[in-house]
Amino acid sequence: MSSCSKEDSLVPKPEVSAVSVKSEDGAKYKTNALLPVLAPTQGQICQWCKPDGYSVKNQISAIGMSNSQYLFGNPATPWINPLRTKSDTSKTFLTIGKANGDNGYVGIYVSNLVQGKKYSLTYSVSTMRAKNASGLGQSPYAYSFIVKAPSGGPLAYKSTYLTGKENKWITETIEFTHDAKTTTGEIRIILSNFSNVTAYGNIHIPVDAIKLVN
Repeated sequence: MSSCSKEDSLVPKPEVSAVSVKSEDGAKYKTNALLPVLAPTQGQICQWCKPDGYSVKNQISAIGMSNSQYLFGNPATPWINPLRTKSDTSKTFLTIGKANGDNGYVGIYVSNLVQGKKYSLTYSVSTMRAKNASGLGQSPYAYSFIVKAPSGGPLAYKSTYLTGKENKWITETIEFTHDAKTTTGEIRIILSNFSNVTAYGNIHIPVDAIKLVN
């Protein structure tokens, strides 16, 4: 769902219950009852639209759901070099706009965490230039993405530098052991840009993004 506001044993395996969820774009996905729950980057395309559980902390220039052709789905702001949609990526993704001086980030609410369990989170990031709605000029590329897990561990933090990797998806994985007694946490998504003009970075989080390691 989305809101608009500003991924051999003969012993029988136990059945795993699941909850079926339908997003506003009609896509259905299931959440495994034994795994943490976070919403994938699916949903209605528009500026300020975002999946349930995603929130903006402090200041960023823009946020919303985009597709591979248009920034926030707006034909007036097409991507200069559109991304080719891979078979394992959604037709929609979250776009974050940030200018130098913006100190905000996107927080993603995660539930169903179990203390002492180790998880992996796999996601993809990219940056593209968009044509300005006025027809004059285009946005710069973003510099980097930082993704921080809700808990600690040596692989719970990942910086992805985008220079030289523009206009393509970069798939990353972080791992973390949940060390708190609470069953909820927050994944932080931080986009960096050193230009005074807003640059855009995209993140795709699939339905099966989180997996249990041990």
